[in-house]
Amino acid sequence: MKRCKLRWRRRLAGVGQTPINQEIEHFIHIITGVAVFLGVSFFILAITLGYTWLEAVIFLIGIIVANVPEGLLATVTVSVSDAIAAYGQEELSGEEPEVRTPPTSTICSDKTGTLTQNRMTVAHMWFDNMIHEADTTEDQSGSGFDKTSPTWSALARVAGLCNRAVFTSGQEDIPILKRGTAGDASESALLKCIEMSCGSVRAIRNNNPKVAEIPFNSTNKYQLSIHEPEESPNTNLLIMKGAPERILDRYPFYRRSGARD
Repeated sequence: MKRCKLRWRRRLAGVGQTPINQEIEHFIHIITGVAVFLGVSFFILAITLGYTWLEAVIFLIGIIVANVPEGLLATVTVSVSDAIAAYGQEELSGEEPEVRTPPTSTICSDKTGTLTQNRMTVAHMWFDNMIHEADTTEDQSGSGFDKTSPTWSALARVAGLCNRAVFTSGQEDIPILKRGTAGDASESALLKCIEMSCGSVRAIRNNNPKVAEIPFNSTNKYQLSIHEPEESPNTNLLIMKGAPERILDRYPFYRRSGARD
């Protein structure tokens, strides 16, 4: 049903010329202008030199025909074939070749790295009914939110513990945002954010050892982990993160200023 709607909207929007068609049309306009200019110039020159009207018209037609790029079709066909062969060698594929894709003003993409090169950074956070800008400076000099807030402490704890991303070894002297990670791009972004804001995530995880977990997958749309909290070693702490609708289905409350609403 969704595919039908997309195709229907595409038909309503209309399909314009592809980029390669625009380039070819522009090239043909240039060649046509040059051919007509030369033909008319030689026509006038022939009349000036005393040639008959018939001979001048023959000059005109001959000059214009001589400028027609008869090999253009073959050249374009071979070029497109070479491009497709190159894509095949790079193991690239798509639903529509570039030469058939109409001009695009909006691209809709998921967050799996299509546009971000699989490198993501936390930019904003929402807690205590406010949107806060994340501090991406190494010394945290640009922090614009209260790090003593109990809600922020709970949010940072979830982001650090319910997270499978880890820093690769041997990068202690490299700035946090430039360190390599092993794990999902979004979880790596959370890992770096908490590392800069709260200190060593490894220490937080060591103080709250993991007992069990359910990794994130596209079907469940949530991730769950169970830990032994450092403040209550004989109890278990269940943490979940994921799509808002999945979380609210299981726990229809949220924290504000440390209290549950």
